[in-house]
Amino acid sequence: MRDRSERALVEVGIYRYVPFPEIVDAHFRGIHRTARREVNSWFREGLARQSMATGTDGIPLELLSLTHKGASVARELAPEQGVEPGQAFTYTRRLHRHHLVHDAAIYRACRRERERLTREGARIRRVRLDAELQGKVLRRSHSARRELGQRGADVARHRTATELGLPTGADGRVHYPDVQIEYVDADGRTGRLNIEVASDHYSEGRLRAKAAAGFRIYANGARAEQLLARLGPAGPGR
Repeated sequence: MRDRSERALVEVGIYRYVPFPEIVDAHFRGIHRTARREVNSWFREGLARQSMATGTDGIPLELLSLTHKGASVARELAPEQGVEPGQAFTYTRRLHRHHLVHDAAIYRACRRERERLTREGARIRRVRLDAELQGKVLRRSHSARRELGQRGADVARHRTATELGLPTGADGRVHYPDVQIEYVDADGRTGRLNIEVASDHYSEGRLRAKAAAGFRIYANGARAEQLLARLGPAGPGR
């Protein structure tokens, strides 16, 4: 049980907010009471926080996130849980309510794709959230701008995006997914899967741009489902 609890803690640290029911299902064989006992111990030790939100279906949703201490512990436990070096871990200083439901959907989509990749014989190397991807591209771009000007910044941005497997539009803008899974497939080849979770406020044009960029898109809301249905083959499961 300790191993299950540690594995769950590490997984929460990889994402900003993770739904408690998903943790129950993924790491505690669906046994709610056991999961609750372990998660309550995280709270007592100051490793995690609980947040409540209302899902797109109107049902209350409990989400978990790590504290600074929790992220440090997760980072230490990561090698024992098979997480490769370089994986970033997140923690929350304060509650970001606008992230809660969206991040819950990101975790569900990412879990589904990770399970699919594993069935196909792939090994997950790391998971990158949008903030990590944007931060890396912007840091390199800003550094190049100081030394080489705007042209140098543009070159650095494009080069970094290519290294990270991020598509760039005709206007030079980098398309960032909500989350990216880097993996090694059954033949030993490195691949990256970019995942976008579309909320109800997404426009059809935005969704088409994400689909054209090759992102695998999931809907989070009834309107988003309708928009994705219009995209046909460019919709879910692309």
